[in-house]
Amino acid sequence: MQHPTNSSTRLKWTDDINEAIIREYFKITHVETNKTAYRKQLHTTITQQFPIIAHVSEQRIADQRRVILNNRLVSDDRLEQIKREVRDYLSTQSIQNTQRDTTILNTSNPGGNASMDTGTTSQDETINTILVDETLDTKIQKTFEEIYYKYLSTDPSNRPFIPKQKTSKRFAHIISYLNNKILPKYGTKDDDFLKTHALVYCAAHTAALCNGSKIKDHSQTPSSTQTYRRYER
Repeated sequence: MQHPTNSSTRLKWTDDINEAIIREYFKITHVETNKTAYRKQLHTTITQQFPIIAHVSEQRIADQRRVILNNRLVSDDRLEQIKREVRDYLSTQSIQNTQRDTTILNTSNPGGNASMDTGTTSQDETINTILVDETLDTKIQKTFEEIYYKYLSTDPSNRPFIPKQKTSKRFAHIISYLNNKILPKYGTKDDDFLKTHALVYCAAHTAALCNGSKIKDHSQTPSSTQTYRRYER
């Protein structure tokens, strides 16, 4: 009598496994914006999460991903929810990476203009005065516009240091709003590395300011002054 083996026993693809495959697929491909060579990483990640399917090949897991989507084994509503969660996760990761890179840049350039200050600056006072009665979403929008036009073409090593943020519901909302409402208006798939890095930096800077951080900039430029004066009229 032949005993069943892992390869001959019919594999049960549970809801947990199916959702994990889709979630990790979206993470690896940045919500399907870069599908280059994702199979190996997807296979490694999924088999680590579910050792019971460690014997399954890369091709089989890739096939299962198509089965899940084609046969709607994950509902459309749940699929959209997973996409939103992954976008928020990727945005948070990008901001954290930018904060780390900014720290490295400022460590290697201690004499530069970038530094953190816990005191109130004229820049902070201006922003707080302008936005005191506005909703958080409006504050995020206007703050991002100011930061974007101020730092888009600047040297990354001279941009102010962004302090690390503590997680909270407010901060999560800021990240979600930037990721879903702001960044899609400014970024395109044709952006080069410097433009993409600038967008991520501006989003991180905006998130920190809207979350209550005080960021000191010693290098006030005419363009930034003009930006604020538009709102002072």
